[in-house]
Amino acid sequence: MSKNGLSLLLFGIITSIVNGPVTAHDDAPDVPSMSARYRLEVTDEECRTRQGPEWWLIRESSRVVTAIPALDQAEVWTRDADTGEVTLERLFHAQRRVIEYTPGELRTRNAEPDWHALGSVLDPDSLKTLEATGTGEWRGRPVTMYRGTIGGERIEVDWLSVERLPLRVDRSTRRSRSVLTLLALDPSTQRASDEVQRVTPLYIRLDSADFGDMESDPFVQAVEALDGRNRRWAHGGGHVHAHAAH
Repeated sequence: MSKNGLSLLLFGIITSIVNGPVTAHDDAPDVPSMSARYRLEVTDEECRTRQGPEWWLIRESSRVVTAIPALDQAEVWTRDADTGEVTLERLFHAQRRVIEYTPGELRTRNAEPDWHALGSVLDPDSLKTLEATGTGEWRGRPVTMYRGTIGGERIEVDWLSVERLPLRVDRSTRRSRSVLTLLALDPSTQRASDEVQRVTPLYIRLDSADFGDMESDPFVQAVEALDGRNRRWAHGGGHVHAHAAH
């Protein structure tokens, strides 16, 4: 599996612990600002383990950024404090492109995110489907362990209850296994934000609503082809995670 393929797989794994409709969390508690770094390992049925690139999450009260620095790509989700509406910018640094999605376009694509799930990597309500089996600590932070079986998959989640982030997500079947592991956690978001959001005036901004009139553009073709490979984006709902070719 290529690095790019692992990156696509990463997002599918961490956002699909429980398949089902997206739920609203208007009364969910505020979560602290945080930047986190994760890595995914995937083991196939021939016991070959592949390691994906680091995946970053940057969470603030009105902004959530997800990024794969090794691929020079990021997504910036911003929520309006007054209306609660969410916009998305997908950053492709190597191509110096930014794709913009308005709230209306996200609704049209059935891709409106659950804000609280977006900032927690997985929907905290998903944990209700699993059994709490114990507690522990990670670097002085309380951890709750959840275990269970969903759709034929054995699921293990070690959950940082204060930070509302997973420390580890382990999914396995008889044929494969994937483990998402937290590498680092930082209450400061500035340094990580500066590294992944280095957009300059030289970048070309594209309105996603105009893609229908840009079918001959090689960049648009690459993005749409990879979006089509991503099950969650192709069928609507959840996050938009695709990685355009150079």
